[in-house]
Amino acid sequence: MQKISEKEVHPAADIFPAMSVNEFSNLCNSIQENGQREPILLYKDKIIDGRHRYQSCKKLEIEPRFLDWEGDESDILAFVIDVNLHRRHLSESQRGMVAVNIANLPHGANRFTVDSTIVPSISQTQAAEMMNVSIGSVKRAKQVQDKGTPELAEQVSQGNISASAAATIADLPDAEQTELIAKGKKEILAAAKAIRAEQAQKRKEELALIDTGSSEEFGANDKKQIKWLNILHDLYRVVNSFAHNGGVVSMTASWSQKRVDSLIDELENLENKLKASKEELKTASRVPTI
Repeated sequence: MQKISEKEVHPAADIFPAMSVNEFSNLCNSIQENGQREPILLYKDKIIDGRHRYQSCKKLEIEPRFLDWEGDESDILAFVIDVNLHRRHLSESQRGMVAVNIANLPHGANRFTVDSTIVPSISQTQAAEMMNVSIGSVKRAKQVQDKGTPELAEQVSQGNISASAAATIADLPDAEQTELIAKGKKEILAAAKAIRAEQAQKRKEELALIDTGSSEEFGANDKKQIKWLNILHDLYRVVNSFAHNGGVVSMTASWSQKRVDSLIDELENLENKLKASKEELKTASRVPTI
């Protein structure tokens, strides 16, 4: 058995999802039949491109062909992103997962260059721009990685389910996530749909309560309570809209100026209502329990 020289994979090379079993099998067959066509690129003896070629060569017991990359360390991340985005066709959710991986890179591996300046760390917003995805997609992917099981995150990374569906499932206990994954994509999507429907109904009931008040809890004739509830309704509706659309900047990115101006007017109106209510609270004999 031929001993293959051992090489470590650079952290930046691991931000993209691994090949599927079928993809890796096809690569092995190609290398076995045609040889290793492209060299494996190294930076300081670490693989920055070609990790699957390296794994295939090891499996086939073929000595890999390496080539030293001559770029600067601060350009590694940009290089890895560029070659992989051109080589692989990733969905929005998959790119969101990659963006989270970029933002999570360890210190030293996350250096990149912006306008000739080396930036020592990468925010989620910057990572989203690098992967051409919305910040909302990155936040959903982050939720999957933080709360979901590794198997659930892998489902998104491999493009089997969306980050949105996975983020919904990620709130379930680990055992339930594992059970759904074992049942397959159809069951995962059905469960996510059911959870969203339940959440939507709950929000509808909360909004109905805020719109009309509760005769038992708040008093049907308490106009001051209803005024407060209407203000909270306005606030809830605006904030909830932002939260479900990746933040106000992301949400309004494609809006016309007229729509943006309308939203600004609505926020200013809400701000004035809250200020007036704050002054009322300062002089009120009691604070309503809400």
